[in-house]
Amino acid sequence: MAPSTGTVHPVRYLALFGVLVVALYALVFFTGDKSATPKLGIDLQGGTRVTLTARTPDGSAPSQDSLKQAQEIIETRVNGLGVSGSEVVVDGDNLVITVPGDD
Repeated sequence: MAPSTGTVHPVRYLALFGVLVVALYALVFFTGDKSATPKLGIDLQGGTRVTLTARTPDGSAPSQDSLKQAQEIIETRVNGLGVSGSEVVVDGDNLVITVPGDD
């Protein structure tokens, strides 16, 4: 009796899958950027974090508009230094300034 034409050959499919995996791995390994280094965050790289508590001259808490204005001014000054990855965040009545890099 002749073999039926609908027979599935799992070994062929497994071999084809293995060849594809090896080919994709070789493609990524040999054409990838060899000099790529991950960008480290402040937790791994180090840096400076400063928390400023804002108060008005009479000692009361400032308005949210005043805090936003102070945030924009500080961001402009920090970004003017050319440091990438810096953050200025309003946290309640505080301004938290984070600058990655050597201390």
